[in-house]
Amino acid sequence: MGSATLNGSGGAVFASNLPIGTHSLLASYAGNTAYLAEQSAAMSYLVASKLPTTLRISTTPNLSQIGQSVTVHVTASAVPPANPGAGEVTGMVQVSGDGQTCSLTLPASSCALTFTSNGRKRLTATYSGNTFYSLSSGTSAHFVGRRPSVNSAIMLLLDERN
Repeated sequence: MGSATLNGSGGAVFASNLPIGTHSLLASYAGNTAYLAEQSAAMSYLVASKLPTTLRISTTPNLSQIGQSVTVHVTASAVPPANPGAGEVTGMVQVSGDGQTCSLTLPASSCALTFTSNGRKRLTATYSGNTFYSLSSGTSAHFVGRRPSVNSAIMLLLDERN
């Protein structure tokens, strides 16, 4: 798999992106003029499934006009919060709605859409996952055109809570 340099205490850390499954691992030391060569016994190491994620999206402004650029904000997070060995949630996020799409590479947090028709738009963001984190998706609503009626505004607000 690779090698790592020993520190002053005789320890080393080796990081590898092993695929999901059970792996047999062992360590070996080639020795030097002061120490003999050594090899550990094989040990079984299980890499479990990927960690779950949540994806939240929102827009600025939340109410726009035809042809106006809308910034889509994306927040991806680990559930529960990231394991120190897994690192940040990184990878691609694709946002789509009403025939429009934009994408971003995390840790970037936004992309832009421009709508060509009035009405309520349902936006969906999909995170493709990475070595440590599983795919996830999130939805939000956006309104293009004149201000919605009170009923539409309530539905828009309720939809954003999901």
